[in-house]
Amino acid sequence: MADITLERYEVKQRLKQALVKVVQEEPQIFGELLDRAISQMAIAKALEKEKDISGLNTEAIFPVLEL
Repeated sequence: MADITLERYEVKQRLKQALVKVVQEEPQIFGELLDRAISQMAIAKALEKEKDISGLNTEAIFPVLEL
């Protein structure tokens, strides 16, 4: 059990380090990820309440693929 806890801690630390690196080196990408996450949360909340989501940014969930 202690091994699993240590592994989870190490994974969290690596994720934090990666996030810090993205924020420092690619702030635009971080901003885009943050915008996407906020849009997804708004859509999820609307769906929970069975509201119309036509006014929300659904491209945040279904981004257009650039070829």
